[in-house]
Amino acid sequence: MGFRILNLPLVPFREILKMLEFSEIISISFCSQRCHNVTKRNLYKLKDWGICCVMGPTPRIILQKGREKRDILEVFQDDSLKIPRWRTKVELITFTRTLFRVSMKTSRYLTSFWLDIQFGMFECAKYVTELFQKGLHMIHFGNESMWMMNIIEIITQPSVTKTYFHNVDHSHLNKIALLHVLETCSSDNLEILGWVDKGLRRFIRFGSFRTIDVFCGEWITVKHVTKMKCSHASITYSKWTYADINKFLRNWIYRGGMPNLRWFNIGIRVDRIREEAMLDGLEEFVKRTETKRKFLNSNAWYKFDGEKTEKDYQFNDGLEIHSRTGLVASIHIDSDTKQFRMAVWH
Repeated sequence: MGFRILNLPLVPFREILKMLEFSEIISISFCSQRCHNVTKRNLYKLKDWGICCVMGPTPRIILQKGREKRDILEVFQDDSLKIPRWRTKVELITFTRTLFRVSMKTSRYLTSFWLDIQFGMFECAKYVTELFQKGLHMIHFGNESMWMMNIIEIITQPSVTKTYFHNVDHSHLNKIALLHVLETCSSDNLEILGWVDKGLRRFIRFGSFRTIDVFCGEWITVKHVTKMKCSHASITYSKWTYADINKFLRNWIYRGGMPNLRWFNIGIRVDRIREEAMLDGLEEFVKRTETKRKFLNSNAWYKFDGEKTEKDYQFNDGLEIHSRTGLVASIHIDSDTKQFRMAVWH
């Protein structure tokens, strides 16, 4: 393949790999089976980076470390080859019985062309995870690419670390698609960004995700939250009022709702802080303490109140609530953000 980076001699190959960008490593791995094998055996740079498949206007595979992102391989529909400046520069390479059509569309990373975008994304994900010898970290998709949920079957791993469900064109989320994500997601972390036209059904068999982060949660009811199996739940916006918070706390106190819960925050629709409305009828389970408690944010993907942060959260007002099963939680409502926060101390 006629990439400038490949005009280097093969003798110092291992040392050269250490100096290359990730996109250049992908390019050099496509040169030949020998280049692929040597590249695979001598990769040292991916320890802290996660492999992510992203659908959108430009489907692609990226590497991500915290807020840093690196595009490494685009996945385009085969119709793109009709553009003359791309057609003349496309190379055909076969790996593991799969034909890759690749081109250096830009000076930064490769573009691959496929008759079927789903097949192309699956094959590219399989190629990259096999080359870097590392599992897929995150999938990012919307209504029109629900098939991304099946990618773990293609690359044969139990689950991904994070599932991000979001329409990049900011259109409303499809209710059927959203329900499918909520009920089948097995990722450690599930993030949902987008609006739903109407509410969802009352009963949802939630998947086995460990944390959930919902930005527009107007569809979420108390019944939904109490049936979740996760340990962390963050809902930036909702239709909840003090009556809903009271109902949620009653469920937690009397029925043991969300037994795995460690952290919960939700934005509520109130004009002013009325603690007595939130705790109406629950006074015997509430006590004030001068002890300040800090909730440690040990989850790198989790957000406090809609913002990614590595900071811990400090409960300063000393308001504690006790369940009938012996659990203790700190609760607080922020007067500025109208966020109800709850940390359960296990």
